[in-house]
Amino acid sequence: MTEHRGAEAARRRGGEAARRRAGERLTSAEDTEMKPLQSLARGLRQDFDAVTAGLTLEWSSGKV
Repeated sequence: MTEHRGAEAARRRGGEAARRRAGERLTSAEDTEMKPLQSLARGLRQDFDAVTAGLTLEWSSGKV
């Protein structure tokens, strides 16, 4: 039981770090002068929770 909790906590920390890095990269992309990159970053930001869940969670519902 303790192993499971430790693994879950580690996964959560990893997910939080990935979410923070992704947010930083999106901010950088939004601040660029390249319009297509700005547009992509804005689109990803609109559904940031789903994007980070897809990148960090072990399970997914697949393509929607």
